Amino acid sequence: MTHTMRGSVSALRAALTGPVIGPADPDYDQARRVWNAGIDRRPAMIARCASSADVAAAVTFAARHGLEIAARTACPAPRSWMRV
Repeated sequence: MTHTMRGSVSALRAALTGPVIGPADPDYDQARRVWNAGIDRRPAMIARCASSADVAAAVTFAARHGLEIAARTACPAPRSWMRV
C-alpha cells in the first residue's frame, strides 16, 4: 500500500540521528525489501532508528501526519528499522 505524504522526508531527517530513506533515494528499493518476496510494500519513508529517541521522533512524526507505522527489527542485530 502506498501513502500520500503530507509531511516531508527532510523534516523527519532533521529530527533523527539515523538515516531516513524516501522513494527518491537510490537505496529505497533495497531498504523496503522484506524476507517474504510476496510482499511488495512501498512506504512513504523508511526511518532507520539509531536510538529510542529516534523511535519516539518517528512515531510522533507519523502520528502528526496521519501515517501508518510498520516496525521491523533486524534481530539479532542491535539496530532496528521502522517504516512509516
